[in-house]
Order: sequence, then C-alpha cells, then structure tokens
Amino acid sequence: MLELYDRLHTIISKGIAMVDDQTALKSPEVYPSWEWLVKQDYEVKQEEVPMRFQFGGALYKCIKSGKMFKSEWVPGVGTASIFVMVANDDESGTITLQFLPHELIDHYFVEVAV
Repeated sequence: MLELYDRLHTIISKGIAMVDDQTALKSPEVYPSWEWLVKQDYEVKQEEVPMRFQFGGALYKCIKSGKMFKSEWVPGVGTASIFVMVANDDESGTITLQFLPHELIDHYFVEVAV
C-alpha cells in the first residue's frame, strides 16, 4: 500500500507543479502547507522549482532549489529571495508588504526630513 501511495504522490505532485499560477490559485488546498514542509525538513529539488505551498491563507512558491523549509524562514518576513506570494492576475504589479511603511525605512522607503 505504501508503494502505491508513493507512486500516486509522485504523479500528483508532478501534475500540480505543471499548472500555471492562476490555475493553482483556484485549488490551493492541493499544495502542502509550510508547516508540514518545515516538520519534514523538506529540501526543494531543482526539478521542483518553483514549488508552491500554502502559508497563512495564501499560496506561495519557493523560487530556489536547495533551500530547506526551516521555522526561522517565514514567508513574507525577510525571505523574498526564497519565497514569493502567488498573485492573482488582477494583483500583478502590486507589492504586498508584510510590515507597515515606517518599519521598512532603509529597505523600501527612505525617511525624508521636512
């Protein structure tokens, strides 16, 4: 039975990886959760990039191979070079900030004295 599960899991994983982002957003529940991936110490393989996963009610994707899911690497918190939120077409061109503007001074914003 475990062998059957492993074969089916491989086929399903490959299938869901081939859909585009907009299709993936329609069924985010088929992707693993960040929490589960962290518990597995999951390392993203080259052929899995970009690998989609769920976190905080949103769909993300890991854009680098060789990265392991670690509890200290939280999507949206200083991990933009590893994890990217999957956006709807109507949201393209926008940036979702996880912090308030005053918390991003010297990162995205520059403080100007008046």
